[in-house]
Amino acid sequence: MNKLSRLLVRRLERIARREVQRNAHLNGLLNIRIVEVRGHLLRRYAPVFDTSRLSGDRDRDLAWLRRNFGGYLMPPPQPSDIVVAEGRPPAFLAPFPSGGTQAGTGERISASDHARRAYAVSLVGRAGRPPLVSNIVAALVLARAIENGPVPFAKIVRAAAMSAPVVSLHAPMAGFEQAMRRLIEVPGFIPGGAPNGIDGDYVYDDSSFVGSESTGRTYIQFIGDNVRRIGGAALQRRLVNALTRDYPVVAISEKSESIPSEITIAADIALTTGWLDYAFISTMIGAMHGAAGIAALEQWSNAYDAHYLTIDDVVLAFRPGRSAHEVIAVLASLTERNRIAARDGDDGKPIRLRPTRASHRSRRRMRHRQRRPRPERTAAVGGSVTSHRAPRSFSRNR
Repeated sequence: MNKLSRLLVRRLERIARREVQRNAHLNGLLNIRIVEVRGHLLRRYAPVFDTSRLSGDRDRDLAWLRRNFGGYLMPPPQPSDIVVAEGRPPAFLAPFPSGGTQAGTGERISASDHARRAYAVSLVGRAGRPPLVSNIVAALVLARAIENGPVPFAKIVRAAAMSAPVVSLHAPMAGFEQAMRRLIEVPGFIPGGAPNGIDGDYVYDDSSFVGSESTGRTYIQFIGDNVRRIGGAALQRRLVNALTRDYPVVAISEKSESIPSEITIAADIALTTGWLDYAFISTMIGAMHGAAGIAALEQWSNAYDAHYLTIDDVVLAFRPGRSAHEVIAVLASLTERNRIAARDGDDGKPIRLRPTRASHRSRRRMRHRQRRPRPERTAAVGGSVTSHRAPRSFSRNR
């Protein structure tokens, strides 16, 4: 995994840990204290449960934490008119080992207790839900598009932080549009607040606009064939209507012809990538399973056919709890299914395949065979060989 892919995946993991810790605080498993460090306000969490029961083995402690406090890591229930008598069981009465104290009382805590508390808080963040597999796949696709593009990553970050950037994203793979939309709307992944997408059909002209007044960073999205339906002066009026209100515009499509030239010309960020390949699968399995996953991937004999896979196929294969060998087995089955479907055509419609070196070699051989002169066909009649076509010299003399 390269540096950019690792950066985006770790950002998703950090967002997931923060969400779990926030849920644990709302459910009473963690205490929170606002502290100021060099002019910055930070949240400092402290465990409420008994940390003396932690063994120091992370795997065993994570299993113990999920078994005893799994309900505390989930989002709290929404307030309703229904009164429930039974709630969650209270955490252990002894919040800290002997000699410790809760945060905020002013009593001193030893260095070992500080380390144990920090270890417990980190366990709470890791014990909850990990990032969605679909978001990890989309983040790796985005990282590859940035690496293959001519624009440096620093310029893309500055453009994303603008008040109203125009973004164009294209990749010819099934599932790309919805995967990128979900990634963009992950709270905290893009700076500037939680994005709130509004479909471009609700943006009409300069005098009318229909959208929700919810909190977050509102942006206008043109996804898939909806972009191609609108063009010319109508699309330009909608772009001006959105940009005059400082709303970002994002166009995502799996077909290059679906993105109009107006968006392509005005785009501050224009990213394009190709099909999935072996390098992408290697990066994905390395991010999910580490070195063990790379070793299992080397046992896949038909890994060169990975370009038949789609984003939805990768999401189906990389399910939480599956081992690396099980993931490779599912990927191999999906690749073979897609290869056969691409060869025979899906629902009677021919599928445009990605040209490979082997296909180019076969085409060259076919052209070479067509240029070669065909030998005269002969047939044996009565034990002698006769030709279907008389020689030119015989026909002239005749």
